[in-house]
Amino acid sequence: MKKLALFLILALLLSLAACTGKPDPAPAPTASPAPTEAPAPTEAPAPTEAPTPTETPAPTETPAPTEAPAKAPPSPSALASELEGSYWSGQMETEFESYYGEDEEDEESIRYFTVDSDLLLLEDGIGIFRTNYYSPYDPSNGYCSWEADDETGTVRLSLSSDEELECTLEDGQISFEYYDEVFTLDRRESIPGGFDLNPYQFSGTFTLKSMEIEGYEMDPAEEGTSAVLVIGETTSLYWSRDYGPDLREEDMWVYMGWLPLYPDCENQFWSMELYPQNDNNRDFKLTAVSEDEVELLFYSYYATGESYSSVLSCRFERVEDGSVALPDASEPVTVSTTEEFMAALQDDATILLEPGVYNVTSWLEFGDGDQADLWHDVEYPYYAEGIYVEDEFDGPEVVVAGFRNLTIRSADPDDPAEIVCLPRYADVLCFQYCNNLTLENLIMGHTEEPGSCSGAVVNLQNCYDSTLSGCRLYGCGTYGVTAYSSSTLALKDCQIYDCTYGCMDLQFTDVTATGTRFYDCDGYTMFSLYYSDVVFNSCDFRDLIGNMLYLSEYSTVVFNSCELDDAAKASVESNERFSEAVTADWTSAPKG
Repeated sequence: MKKLALFLILALLLSLAACTGKPDPAPAPTASPAPTEAPAPTEAPAPTEAPTPTETPAPTETPAPTEAPAKAPPSPSALASELEGSYWSGQMETEFESYYGEDEEDEESIRYFTVDSDLLLLEDGIGIFRTNYYSPYDPSNGYCSWEADDETGTVRLSLSSDEELECTLEDGQISFEYYDEVFTLDRRESIPGGFDLNPYQFSGTFTLKSMEIEGYEMDPAEEGTSAVLVIGETTSLYWSRDYGPDLREEDMWVYMGWLPLYPDCENQFWSMELYPQNDNNRDFKLTAVSEDEVELLFYSYYATGESYSSVLSCRFERVEDGSVALPDASEPVTVSTTEEFMAALQDDATILLEPGVYNVTSWLEFGDGDQADLWHDVEYPYYAEGIYVEDEFDGPEVVVAGFRNLTIRSADPDDPAEIVCLPRYADVLCFQYCNNLTLENLIMGHTEEPGSCSGAVVNLQNCYDSTLSGCRLYGCGTYGVTAYSSSTLALKDCQIYDCTYGCMDLQFTDVTATGTRFYDCDGYTMFSLYYSDVVFNSCDFRDLIGNMLYLSEYSTVVFNSCELDDAAKASVESNERFSEAVTADWTSAPKG
């Protein structure tokens, strides 16, 4: 039985093995890691898992030129392009309460007036806005800037008063709120004056075409006159006659105006006022008649300042830049007589005086020149350039007025020229409204022996940037130098001596004296300062008989490395304003 049971179990196992179709399991390859279990290429980072061309940043994913900022300039504002060169104007009535009404409800207490306003929109965001709401000189009048917004269809104005106006555009009108009023301006087909000139871009070289004064027309060629006007980064005017440069105004101050030059001139929107630097004896106003022509008004004034003496109207036409030569400063002129000396005085002149004596009184009284034309009985135009004569108590005085860049020097420094005058009450030379004046290596004084005088040696009135270098100024002049309202006066290596009142009399004038000697003056106050400041550098003071200083309030004196004799030092130290107005760095001067 047991054998039969074992046989049946074995037979059953064999039949099961045949059904699976596989050999009997054995500890073989199935026990070791199979290829499917080992890390296969499909498990390693495959090309499909690594960044592929479609997965790496593609050109479409990097910032494209259209997306990169500032790659291309923004397109101009369509609205701004459409508005450039447009002119708008309008009127409105407004009311205000009159002080004459007794009651707020009284009709007489309400007054009406018309407000005129206009607006010119030029290129590059420049504009001109004008209104007479308060007055023609309303603080908001003048140049403004403007910016158009395409999205909102509006315009923003930035006025000269720093106010910002938001303007709307509709049906050919521009509207904005200003002074709590709604201003509405209509667009006009044309601009007063006929052109939309941008004054900030107007430049070029222009030559004189015609002249007119008080209705009388003159031909520049017949008058022997030519002129060149340069407008640009710097504005200059060169005015010449047949005998050489007569006017040379370089790098003038410019004021841009937004009103017409005169009521009926061609350009109703702007003018320029030109002012020479440090010079108030001339001024010029101009406007553009067209792109290629300008009109210039040349004003000169009388001494009273009440009105101008004349107005010269000139027309200039455009020329190609560089086609005309700008005049250079005059070459030095050597003279040997007083007549030649007086004739050589002009702007931009350097006059060399040969050794000798130049007596201006003799020239006036006995010379061969046209001295009679110089005499003026009452008033003469101090501002206008020229040589004038004032009748003093005991004789004539020469006045040199209105010149710029004028240098007078001795031709031979070792044998200096001497300029003298005879009248005791006259200044040897009086300069008025001169700028950049230089006197160098000259001897100047009154003739005859010392005595009573009322005239100075050099008198400067309203002069700017004056220099006296290496000059010897002697009496009997009251003072070696008198100056009124004359800024930037310099004395260098000069001598002032034998004067009968003192050394310097200054009013509203600042002086720097360097290496200058003051000696042998006997009179009143040696240095009289009225609202003036003086700096002495390495100067010498001795044998000065009289009070050393008069110092008004706000006047000061500085002594730097100076030598003073004991009397001079004691006089300075005794001044009541010494501690507050005097800076003293000095030593005692040796006697003799």
